[in-house]
Amino acid sequence: MISLTASQISKSRPIPGWILDALVAFDASYPGVLRRFLSGSTSTLRKHGMALVVSRLDPKHPEYLADHLRPLGERHKFEGSSPLEFVSHVMLHRRVRDLVRTLHPGAVGLVGALIKFSETLSRSDYRALVELHSLPEHRTRLAVLYHLPSIPESAIQICRVLPAPYVRLPLLTRLRSVEQASDFVRAIELIKRVNPGVTDDVLTSSLEALKSKTPLRGWVTRWLDKATEFWTPVPDVDESEMVVLQSAAAMRDVAKRFENCLEGQITQCALGRVLYVEYLPTPCIVQLESLSDGWVFESVHGVKNTSVDPATTRIVLKKLHACGVQIPARHWQAVRFNRVARLARILDPFRDNADLIDDEFSDPDQRISHAA
Repeated sequence: MISLTASQISKSRPIPGWILDALVAFDASYPGVLRRFLSGSTSTLRKHGMALVVSRLDPKHPEYLADHLRPLGERHKFEGSSPLEFVSHVMLHRRVRDLVRTLHPGAVGLVGALIKFSETLSRSDYRALVELHSLPEHRTRLAVLYHLPSIPESAIQICRVLPAPYVRLPLLTRLRSVEQASDFVRAIELIKRVNPGVTDDVLTSSLEALKSKTPLRGWVTRWLDKATEFWTPVPDVDESEMVVLQSAAAMRDVAKRFENCLEGQITQCALGRVLYVEYLPTPCIVQLESLSDGWVFESVHGVKNTSVDPATTRIVLKKLHACGVQIPARHWQAVRFNRVARLARILDPFRDNADLIDDEFSDPDQRISHAA
């Protein structure tokens, strides 16, 4: 049983399970390995060096790691000993710099990076860190990492997820996880999609100009609000009567003329979720929801979000239906029974519009015969 003094463990921190399991196996062959790792007097760099060695261990073939480290020890002195015993000896008695160079000769600057991590990393993070220091295409990513006074563990995987032009301090200091980094990559894709003329240089310059307290969400929203063209396919409307609002500028113009809150829906259009159409003969705004294939009518509003008279609504619905827009049953074939819903008080407050109750909205050819 290993005994540790209070001073030896006072600075120790929880050990990831993958390291602990391996260290126990090493300690069984070479007593003292686990105590050295747990000791508060052992430098962080030494612990990283030990963890880096452990991360290369194949439990079924420990001899592979022993052979790899052969240049650092007199292997013949360990004839008859287990590979783990030799590896343990080298791991504890050779310089960390030599361990790193022997295991990963092409990983330039890896020791300097390890010094900047205060906590032991995951196995996958050690492997990712080695990759970042070994492949030339990652050099620009590393240059940014070295500007951080200390490197958060998440920064390793974040650097691998982000496209090279976007590995910048304003992002690394705002992104907290790989998931957020992946979300940001999608955001860039969408920003470029709704602003086709925008380049990576323009976007990265914009990121660099961010004030320290400006949240990333605000930056993304501002770019979506500049959309020059929405990417959602549009219905084939009669352009002499209907105008599909296909840009942020068009929506702002309508919001100003109709004195409504349409400007606040620009980002929803940029996301490809909704679409707005201006009906010209009797000015009103129609909201359509995008489907997997086509569109469905959601609502219609007049100036200042006022209700639209039933006759105009009926005409708008018929014209939309004629150009392939889906109309909910409560506004089409089931409209006759909306009055029943009102009488029985079974209206859906989130879907039913009291102004669209009248059954005269239904298509005469689709009326359900009630002659009995």
